[in-house]
Amino acid sequence: QNIATKIKNVIMNNIYKFACAILTGLMLLSTTSCSEPDDEIKSVSLDRLLSPAEMELKIVDKTKVKVTIYTVNVPKYIDVKIEVDENPLAETPTFKFLREETKTADELNMKAHANCTFTIDNLTYFKKYRITLKARDEQGKVSKECSDIVTTDGIFKKNNDNDRANTSLTAKWLESINVTKLVIKKIANNAEEQVAAVTLDDTAKENCKYQHTGLDANTEYAFYIYDGDNCLGRTTLSTFPNYKELFAGSNVDFETEIATLPDGYSLMLSPSEDTNVFNFVSGEGTESSKTITLDKSLRIIARNTKPVVLNKFAFDLNGATGLIIENVNFVDKDKKSVFLKFNNASGEYKFSGINLEGYKNFAQDPGNTDCATSLLQIKNCFIHDGMAGRFVDFQKKKVLIEKVDIQQNTFANICNTQDFLRFDYEEGKMPSVLLAHNSFYKVNASSKGICYIRSVDKDTQSYKAEINSNIFESCKDGQGVYFGEDAKVNGLSFKKNYYKDSPNLLTAFTAGQTAFDPDPKEYTGSAFKDAEKGDFTITNATVSKADVGNTEFAKAEE
Repeated sequence: QNIATKIKNVIMNNIYKFACAILTGLMLLSTTSCSEPDDEIKSVSLDRLLSPAEMELKIVDKTKVKVTIYTVNVPKYIDVKIEVDENPLAETPTFKFLREETKTADELNMKAHANCTFTIDNLTYFKKYRITLKARDEQGKVSKECSDIVTTDGIFKKNNDNDRANTSLTAKWLESINVTKLVIKKIANNAEEQVAAVTLDDTAKENCKYQHTGLDANTEYAFYIYDGDNCLGRTTLSTFPNYKELFAGSNVDFETEIATLPDGYSLMLSPSEDTNVFNFVSGEGTESSKTITLDKSLRIIARNTKPVVLNKFAFDLNGATGLIIENVNFVDKDKKSVFLKFNNASGEYKFSGINLEGYKNFAQDPGNTDCATSLLQIKNCFIHDGMAGRFVDFQKKKVLIEKVDIQQNTFANICNTQDFLRFDYEEGKMPSVLLAHNSFYKVNASSKGICYIRSVDKDTQSYKAEINSNIFESCKDGQGVYFGEDAKVNGLSFKKNYYKDSPNLLTAFTAGQTAFDPDPKEYTGSAFKDAEKGDFTITNATVSKADVGNTEFAKAEE
C-alpha cells in the first residue's frame, strides 16, 4: 500500500508540473498574441484613415478644389501638401512644391465613419495640382500618404446652342483675361488633330469671343486659348449635325418636312418669341392623328429649350435606318398613340432628355414585318401618365434588338394593366437588357410582370437581363412581378434595387414560373419630393446615398 501511495504521489506530482508548464506556456503565448496585434492595430488604424479609394477631388468655382475624405478613425490633424504642374498640356507632368496646410479634426468637425470635406483656395486657372494628404495623431504618428491629381478649369464662359451651328463654333472667355491667340483641334478616336492656330484681332479681344467656321458637322473640337505662350485654358465644343430649322408658333406639317429632308439630316426645333409649342398638322392644315412613316436616318434636336410637340406625333419605322431624339416634349392628349412602330427597322434608336406624356406605348412590335436593330437606348427621359399599354411591346417574335439600354429615366403612372417590357424571341432574336438607375412610381405591371421575356423554345433561355440600382415605389397592383412564364432565369441578375410599397417585387426567387429580386432592399418614407405633383427629385437619404434611381433627370418647367 505504501509503495502504491508513493507511485500515486509521483504521478500526481508530475501531472501537476506538466499542467503548470502548459499553463505558463499558454499565458506567455496569450501575452505575446495580445500585445503584438494591439501594436499592429494601432499602427494600421491610422493608415486606414486615408486611401486613394476614400479621397475625392472636385473643382468648384474654376480655381478651388473641394476635398472629400472618408474617416474610419478620427486623427488629430490632416496635413495637406499642394504641388503644381505649370504645364497641364505636357504628356508627362512635372510637379513642383507650392505650399502646405494643416487642418485639425475640430476645425473640420470630423467624425468616425463619416464624410469630411474642406476647400483648397487661392489656386490659378488651368493648372494641374497634386494634392497629398496625411493623417497625424497627437503623438506625431503619421499615416501613409493619400494622393490624387486634379486640373483647375480654364477661363471659358458657358456656351449655349446659339454659339454653335453645323459648321461653326464660338468660344467665349472672361473679360478680365488677356487672350492673344487660339488653337483649335479636332477630336477623333481619342486623339486631337490641329486644324487652326489663330492670332486674335482687336475686335475679338474686345468682345472676348471668337467664332471659327469651316468645321465638320456633328464633330467635337478642343479650343485652347493663350496669352502669349502661356496656355490659359481648354474647352471642348461640338458642332450640330446638318439640320433644317423649324420655329414654334405655327402649325407644322412634320410629315412633309421629314419626307423632304436628306437622309442623315436633323430637324432643329427652335422657339419663337411667344411660344415653344409645335402643333403637328396634316398637309391640309388640320390637326393630325397620322403616324409618320420614316424610311431614312433622322435626328430631332432642340435649340436651348425643350419644345412641346402636340397631337399624336408618332413614327412608323418602315425602312428606317436610325432615329435620335433629344430634349423634346411629346404630348398625346387622347392617350391612344404608339410612339414608335418597329416595322422593318435597322440601325440605332437613341432617346435622351425627352418627356413623353399620355402615350399608350413607347414602342410596339412590327406586326408582320421583321425588324433587326443594334440598339434601343433610352436615357434621362420622363415617361408618364399614359393609358393601359406596355412601355415596350414586342410580342410577335419579329424583333431582333441586340442591346436594350434603359438608364437614368423616371417612369410614372403607366402600364396599369400590362407589362412594362415584353419580348417574345426566337433563337438569334433575343435582347440583351440593361435596366439601371431608373425610378419607377405606380408602374403597376399587372399582366405578366415588370419584365416579361419569353422564348419560343421553352428549353432555351439565352437572353441576358441586368436590373440594377432602380427604385420601385407604389408598384403594387395586380401581379406586379419581375418575370413571367419562363422558369429558367440563367441570364437574369439583380443588384442594389430599392423598394417601397411594392410587395409583389420583394419575394425571393421561386421554383415556379416567376422570378423576383433575390436581395431586395426596403426603405422608409417616400424616395421622391412630391410624386403626386410630378416632382420626382430624390430626397430620401437611404436611396440617394446609395446612388440609386434617376438622379439626373430634371422635369422641364411647364
